[in-house]
Amino acid sequence: MAVPKRFLLLAAAAWTWFSQRYAPAVAISQGYIKNTIALFAIAVFVQLAWSIVVYPLFLSPLRHLPSPPDGHFLLGHFRRIYKDPTGEPQRDWIDNVPNDGVLYYRWLFNEPRILVTNPKAIGEVLVTRSYEFVKPGRLRKGLGRLLGVGILLAEGDDHKVRIDDGPQKMVANVSAVTAPEKGTYACVQLPTRQRFVPDFLE
Repeated sequence: MAVPKRFLLLAAAAWTWFSQRYAPAVAISQGYIKNTIALFAIAVFVQLAWSIVVYPLFLSPLRHLPSPPDGHFLLGHFRRIYKDPTGEPQRDWIDNVPNDGVLYYRWLFNEPRILVTNPKAIGEVLVTRSYEFVKPGRLRKGLGRLLGVGILLAEGDDHKVRIDDGPQKMVANVSAVTAPEKGTYACVQLPTRQRFVPDFLE
């Protein structure tokens, strides 16, 4: 987990004040602002080095899982994922990397990703224990802007409430998307939990 930048800046300012007042020999520079900026830059660099290189490559418990061999030390497997057609690298890894249902690969800047490869494990993640496996925050936020936070992107208790809304409303939403009428209709989940239903369905 990353340390917030505000905390790093506050720690740099506190260390600067302490070093300027009680131990001027330890200070990086003589000015308060220069010293704070230098310490903040060092702290951010150390944090990035830890989260991008040290932890994922040497300390992460996921590093022992089966992994594709062509990873870059800084970019992970991103170059191949970006260069090849969508899903092609993952399909190749499933076929060619020996695994027991789980593959570990690294995204841009070594962000960890788990690829579930057998039907039993997929069922476990999506059905049996779905509330224990949370969707990535960036995915929820990005798709949430586009699709709205409906049953697809909701998590935990919010997801349970949306499922309990009943199959009648879900059928109406599916009908709204697949209606054979003229025009294009979209099913949008509004923040007030109201649903848009075209006139021909009412």
